[in-house]
Amino acid sequence: MQGIKLSPGIRYIAMEDEEGPLGVMTLLPSENWPVRVVSIESREDFKYWFNQFSTFENRSDVRNQVSE
Repeated sequence: MQGIKLSPGIRYIAMEDEEGPLGVMTLLPSENWPVRVVSIESREDFKYWFNQFSTFENRSDVRNQVSE
């Protein structure tokens, strides 16, 4: 297994099983959102969840800046 930091709040762990490559993507918790973990089984899964997590992370960052 190899962990990769994709952004300040997004991590990806690459793995492999008998059916081929797979992974786990995690959106780390903060004061504005709970932890979220999804299974990645394809390149399309990776792109979809990275975009979802990035969008959520970016919206949360904007809210943090406004409230400070």
